[in-house]
Amino acid sequence: MSKIDIKDIEQHHGSKRRREIARIALNLFVARGYAGTSMADVAHEIGTTKGALYHHFATKEELFVSALAMDTSAPLEAIEELAEQDGDAKRRWHDALGHAHDAVFLGAMGRMLPVLAQTGNQIPSVARDYHENVIARFRKGLRAIYVDAATTAGYRRLEPADVDQIVFGPLLANALTASLMENSEDIREANLAHADRNGFVEMIERLTRS
Repeated sequence: MSKIDIKDIEQHHGSKRRREIARIALNLFVARGYAGTSMADVAHEIGTTKGALYHHFATKEELFVSALAMDTSAPLEAIEELAEQDGDAKRRWHDALGHAHDAVFLGAMGRMLPVLAQTGNQIPSVARDYHENVIARFRKGLRAIYVDAATTAGYRRLEPADVDQIVFGPLLANALTASLMENSEDIREANLAHADRNGFVEMIERLTRS
């Protein structure tokens, strides 16, 4: 399987139809997993043929990674824009943390963690493409903003890998808890009492201030 470049795909084929297909496919992947969702299933769900579907996405892997990337595109692009800005590093850091939280909890990323883990182990190229097209871009943007915050706004000086752990550790742990405890509301609420957007930003603020 050749390397998937989401930005290149969207530049040349970012049609409304592609996005609609990706949205519907993502719902199937969430419900059935990667292995349990076929291109025929997606074609049936959107009311077209497999041949027409392959016109938009060459492989199921491309559809899977593209659907996940499109799902997180708004918060990811917002973080990248903040990284390019100047001034008020504290505000930009807080905003970026909020967008990272939104990517996990408002989109499908959090619910897809078990599917991603299983699929990535079985098909390493999926893990590679998702990392390069989504995770690495989140890390790059957040790291850049944090450097500004540490330089100008009194935050602790941290290694890039430490920034990743402080931000993504709680997010992914909470997302996994939410996914595992989806049908156990009392346990879910007890374990996610401070996992809302503002609570997350405040927690990271405490961990990163000098």
